[in-house]
Amino acid sequence: MPYFRSLYFRVRRRGARRLARLPVAIAAVLLAVLAAGPARAQPPGQPPSANWSGYVLTSGGYTSVSATWTVPGVTSPGPAQSLASTWVGLDGYLPGSNIPGTDLIQAGTMEGWQPGYGYAYYAFWQIGGSATKPEVVLSVSPGDSIYTSIRELSANKWSISIIDSNTGNSIAITEPYRGPGASAEFIQEDPGWPSQLQFAHSTGVTFRNARVNNADPDFNDSQYVVMNQDGAQLSTPSRPNEAANGFTVEDGPVVPAPPDTQVFQRRSDGSVWAATGAACNGSYCPGWQEIDDNPGVTAISAGAGTLYELRKDGSVWEWTGGGCARGSCWGWVELDDNPGTTAISAGAGTVFEIRNHDSVWRSTGQACSPRSCPGWAEIGGSREIATISAGAGTVFALEKNGSIWRWTGQGWTLLDVSPATVAISAGAFTVFQLHEDGSVWRWTGQGQQWTELGDNSATVQIAASDNS
Repeated sequence: MPYFRSLYFRVRRRGARRLARLPVAIAAVLLAVLAAGPARAQPPGQPPSANWSGYVLTSGGYTSVSATWTVPGVTSPGPAQSLASTWVGLDGYLPGSNIPGTDLIQAGTMEGWQPGYGYAYYAFWQIGGSATKPEVVLSVSPGDSIYTSIRELSANKWSISIIDSNTGNSIAITEPYRGPGASAEFIQEDPGWPSQLQFAHSTGVTFRNARVNNADPDFNDSQYVVMNQDGAQLSTPSRPNEAANGFTVEDGPVVPAPPDTQVFQRRSDGSVWAATGAACNGSYCPGWQEIDDNPGVTAISAGAGTLYELRKDGSVWEWTGGGCARGSCWGWVELDDNPGTTAISAGAGTVFEIRNHDSVWRSTGQACSPRSCPGWAEIGGSREIATISAGAGTVFALEKNGSIWRWTGQGWTLLDVSPATVAISAGAFTVFQLHEDGSVWRWTGQGQQWTELGDNSATVQIAASDNS
């Protein structure tokens, strides 16, 4: 007669070893199946993969990969064992082959079902292919927000971090790895293929704030991979979101809608919150997750698919996808520590800052080290900068005399001189201005030509997105 037992595995948390307990039937299956490593996906844009659904980048030179997602819930459990895994990694892709290799570093979550034992949800990491076994490190739950990061610290020395923002549970370890960094993956997988183990259908997964080499991955259709087994399309990713750093994967052959651009708010106590998408129900509004609780936060700016914050000491921080739990807030990387920074503005590509009201600087994406913050390049200066507003890879500056300038990547071009201008707001490729009489104007994209959009004297603020 089968009965419920527990099987113990050696796992690691914050560098220390401890014991984790898993139902033996599911755990044995997880290790047996995943030990072989993920079979390699077919080349993107060609025949679908038998076991992968998501996005694969193949330009090479990858030294870091990270993303945030919500643990999916297994649906329609059947009479047989079923498994799925959600992960980010490097070197899992081998063009034109389904033979497991020895180069692979990955981390993420596993979702499973075992008749007689129930559901299982765990976080794991793995290095190597068929000669290794995955390390099961945390118990997680459907709906938990998971931030996973893999990055190179030095030659052959890599950091793996997994944070459950709902519970505060996390692991942060350092391991040796010698892979080439030839590919980067963001995947929903059938880890049981090609065995008889079934693919665990789930509620769907949305990858957000995906990063490679500390920058947006710029997802495109050439990196798109669907899962197809025996002529049936089991799992399909969406097209990328507007920032090209997120997508949704759902079961079945229908292409899901890409995820919406995330909304953030800063509250009077300095805490910062990210919208989860859940609407208010009467007076109850559950759709917000706290991502920072620093009373020193004075401003936030969203762009490039993520969020940046400016603190009272002039430091600038980038959100990498973590959250707050148990009195701690993870997921922030310091980009600058200049006390002269007075304002920030993020666009689809990077973040810009004003220093001492007289110079504009662009982030190169490099984080601060313990001794310096080298990741900034000055792109221009003026003694009269009032504000800046970033677009897609560019930035617009409003001077106190009402003149508006656009950074071209090589220098600055004058777009308008109007003492009546009180504010600007950039879309992806254009900019809008608000005059003190309430009129709103749109730059046509040519020289100093503008089109008036409205003249309501009650207008006090404008906000732009794309070209509208």
